[in-house]
Amino acid sequence: KVSKYATIIIEIFYTIWSIIMTSNERIIENVNATMSMEGMPLTQEDRELAASCLEGKIEFGEAIASLVKRYTQKPVVR
Repeated sequence: KVSKYATIIIEIFYTIWSIIMTSNERIIENVNATMSMEGMPLTQEDRELAASCLEGKIEFGEAIASLVKRYTQKPVVR
């Protein structure tokens, strides 16, 4: 049987987790809305990259480098 104290702690951690997840999703949706207004909605890969940054799985600098590499046009060799 779980004590009343343990139940309260679990509820607090769940609430904090829910707030964090909701905040990250809201941030990604706001970015997507802004990008969509410019005709460039986020891809699923973009969303996953943003989520990884917000969750602290990768550094923002790494994400930026990845995006620059992905969207930089390569010169045509003739």
